[in-house]
Amino acid sequence: MSIAGSSASLVNLLQRQYFETHGDLGGFTFSIFTTADFSGDITDYITLFLYRVDVDRTKRHFDLPRDTPQSPKRTSLALELRYLLTVWGTTAEREQEALADCMEIFDRYALLSGELLDPNYTWEEGTEIKISLESISNEDMLRLWDSLEPAYHLSVPYLVRTVLLRPLSRDEAPLVDTRTNLWTPALP
Repeated sequence: MSIAGSSASLVNLLQRQYFETHGDLGGFTFSIFTTADFSGDITDYITLFLYRVDVDRTKRHFDLPRDTPQSPKRTSLALELRYLLTVWGTTAEREQEALADCMEIFDRYALLSGELLDPNYTWEEGTEIKISLESISNEDMLRLWDSLEPAYHLSVPYLVRTVLLRPLSRDEAPLVDTRTNLWTPALP
């Protein structure tokens, strides 16, 4: 359960399914980009750029099952990850075809769990990651691209939720075993 594990799972899914559909990777390299990667000549890449991390307001502190009945409660911070999917090809037609293929893959596999999660990361049993198209305004999209070195490039925003951080044990207050009632006389 991690941000990096979620990113790796998404890239692995795209790469594996693109290969199964086409029999090869079409000369593309599939990669997670950081702001430092947006420099120089970028060609023949299919990239995911994590541009924002938010707390999932619907599940902020997510309660996880106890390891054993006697172990303390566990909780994890629940996050939403926002990515830009971008295809960097040699022609507009090639970029658009590859982008459509990637969008179809994310639509077909909108819920990642089990074997679709990257095995190099530790996952809680029953972990599911939901992938959905995200809607951002043209102004926000252009502002995002203005902060990067290359000029605007066709890209599609995605929302990935709920990503859980490493669980923390929570000590519980001791059980109440006595009760004291105080009575006050009624005033006339």
